[in-house]
Amino acid sequence: MIKKKFNDEWIVSEKQGTFGMAVDAGTKKVTLPYDAMIHTKRNPDAVGSYMTAFFNKGIWEYKKKFIVTEELKGKKLILQFDGVFEKAFIYVNGAFAGSQMYGYSQFFVDITPYIYLEGENEIKVSVRLNDSARWYTGAGIYRDVYLLASEMVHIVPQGIKLTTAMDKETAAVDAAVTVKNEGINDIETLHIRTQILDTKGNLTAEGTSKLTVFKGQEETLHQKLYIENPHLWSDLDPELYTCKVLISYDKEGQSVVDTGSEIFGIRSLSVTPQHGLQVNGNSVYLRGACIHHDNGPLGAVSTDCIEERRVRKLKEAGFNAIRTAHNPASPALLRACDKYGIYVMEESFDAWTVNKCNYDYALEFGKNWEDDITALINKSYNHPSVIMYSIGNEIPDTGYPSGAQRSRKIANKVKSLDPARFTINAINGMVSVMEIMTKMYENSMEQASHQGEGQEVINNMMTGLRDTMKGVMMLDVVTNATEEAFNCVDIAGYNYMDSRYEMDGKLFPNRVILGTETFPADIDQNWDKVKRLSYVIGDFCWTGWDYMGEAGIGLHKYSPVPAEYGTNAPWPCLTSMAGDISICGFRRPISYYREIVWGLRKAPYIAVKRPEHYGEQVIDSPWCWSDSVGSWTWNGYEGKPVEIEVYSNADEIELLLNGKSLGRKKIGVEDRYKVVFDTIYEPGQLCARAYMGGDVSGTYEIETEEGTSLEAEKDMIYENELAFVWVSHPGINKRVKVCVEGGTVIALGNDDPLTEENFFDDERTTYDGRVLAVIKPDGAGEMKVECEGEEITVKVLKKEKN
Repeated sequence: MIKKKFNDEWIVSEKQGTFGMAVDAGTKKVTLPYDAMIHTKRNPDAVGSYMTAFFNKGIWEYKKKFIVTEELKGKKLILQFDGVFEKAFIYVNGAFAGSQMYGYSQFFVDITPYIYLEGENEIKVSVRLNDSARWYTGAGIYRDVYLLASEMVHIVPQGIKLTTAMDKETAAVDAAVTVKNEGINDIETLHIRTQILDTKGNLTAEGTSKLTVFKGQEETLHQKLYIENPHLWSDLDPELYTCKVLISYDKEGQSVVDTGSEIFGIRSLSVTPQHGLQVNGNSVYLRGACIHHDNGPLGAVSTDCIEERRVRKLKEAGFNAIRTAHNPASPALLRACDKYGIYVMEESFDAWTVNKCNYDYALEFGKNWEDDITALINKSYNHPSVIMYSIGNEIPDTGYPSGAQRSRKIANKVKSLDPARFTINAINGMVSVMEIMTKMYENSMEQASHQGEGQEVINNMMTGLRDTMKGVMMLDVVTNATEEAFNCVDIAGYNYMDSRYEMDGKLFPNRVILGTETFPADIDQNWDKVKRLSYVIGDFCWTGWDYMGEAGIGLHKYSPVPAEYGTNAPWPCLTSMAGDISICGFRRPISYYREIVWGLRKAPYIAVKRPEHYGEQVIDSPWCWSDSVGSWTWNGYEGKPVEIEVYSNADEIELLLNGKSLGRKKIGVEDRYKVVFDTIYEPGQLCARAYMGGDVSGTYEIETEEGTSLEAEKDMIYENELAFVWVSHPGINKRVKVCVEGGTVIALGNDDPLTEENFFDDERTTYDGRVLAVIKPDGAGEMKVECEGEEITVKVLKKEKN
């Protein structure tokens, strides 16, 4: 099978007016993937409001014209879409060819019947977006598109599935190859040769089998291949193999009919309450990050380069697992997780039959869920990083008998397609008893009003939300409402139900629990439970990477706070501010704290609270960490008070300012790995010195900085990749312009949650002294990047074709 990216030379246009008479509101030539929504102007009155970051909904059309080359004539032609958001309708030369309602499902469209072999062809993809999600989704063809071409006797798309089993020294690989006969012959007798190669290209196993396929039918051949002393895949050692399949009419493989290949890994999985999660026989604690699918300044665009960058940064911060909240992942993200060693909990749906938004997936669930589950598993089957499938997130249905029945039906469907991986349902006990919770919320508001009035009521409600949620989760009504739904899956996913861990270990001794969504500030207490309780196999924070939408849930608010937004924030808030890593990819203090709690970082870490809010009353939601920055550059605050946090797992911390000790304080588990110092700000050096048993065990320093600097995350890239260059101008926020020779700036981003700037202007204002420039090279050679008189060079290598 020929498989080529079909991303070049598309035209995108926004449509306005009624459907039948829609007119273009502007057209643009683009290369896919292309998120149309990120390029629109945000609007304070947008449908979705702060939930979708004030971006407008709409209708867009993507068109591409092409001519069928000689090598493609007479072939079966299929378009593979890795994701189109959403309600995609595909037309070929004006004829309707296919559709896909779910914006996260990979799908295939057979365009063979509609193609002109001579002359020009036109592909048109129409997308419609309404109030369908609780976060920023992007719009249009935001993942890769491929053109697949094969003979009429061929391996079907996703027709190679590899299942592995292990004993002490040998891996058994079941290579299932599905072939379809759409040719003119009534019977085709074929020879299937399967080879397995290691990362160096060495042949490790091989087999050939005969397969007969009748006209109009497809058959699946299972070949068993054995690898001696295989190199196993894990987060610590992500070794990959390649399976190559050749179909021919003769046993020698001279008359080739079709070929295909898949990358996979060999690993074993087990989970029990007594021993927790084991990969290849070794115990693993999941250090998890929930992530949404947007990539900050680039919107929802997903490519190998972009996803590999994100996965690398998450891995560097200590995470070894992600949860694709709350939808199926892009293939590019799964490839990155395979490559760098990240375990994946791949989520299917955010809604079943009860709407969370007016036009969300609940409208499609009844007729489409089985097809979308099948698409998810077919896409993910050969990815060793995927270890479990989540059948839903905070589904209200789970609190009812009919919802428990539906849980069982979905879980059974998953197991029928992929029995080797685990099933999980991420349940929030409060959501499962929402009717009762509505009454409790009204009561809590009334109680809050008795404790004050006006702004004080809002403050009491916000600060008490965390404790209220934890208390509600312990109620018997939650136990009873969720029991049957949890019994339907292999692992019980607890969203904000960590207060139940020890209780449920006694109530349900055969239950394996995973913290599928937890508050940032609870990581030390939750991780202690993970280590103590064998049946709790990990913790997934909300969130590992900041995202657009649910604007302001992690933003620090200082009195007064508008009551109508509750835990969110009004216009122009863009991001949640609830990520360990910012939307541009910069690590925040919470990520270093988490790394220390996990036992992965020995050196202490210093975070400084923003001095402009010293002494003010902060109103934090449960998704907030402290309003701190890892910087000692605060121009204009010389001689003013400042509060400093130091994180460490040592016994004591001493803080020194310009060599003078500010004191020595006890720290550790009982102090929740954090101590606070107050001092007067003066420029210079701040040094934290950690002590264990009276001896210095580690130090960490930050210094006052000045001037402009440029830093490329990689000083050498391939021509099909992007360069990510940081512009730093500490101590002051100012507009900067980035100029490039040999490339083009395609986005400028910062981490300001309250910005009204967009990502595509020529200039951008620094925030916390930083701007991120995303640059596309013109081709192989060199790119020279300049800003504020500083210059760096990024080498661009030619990408060799496979």
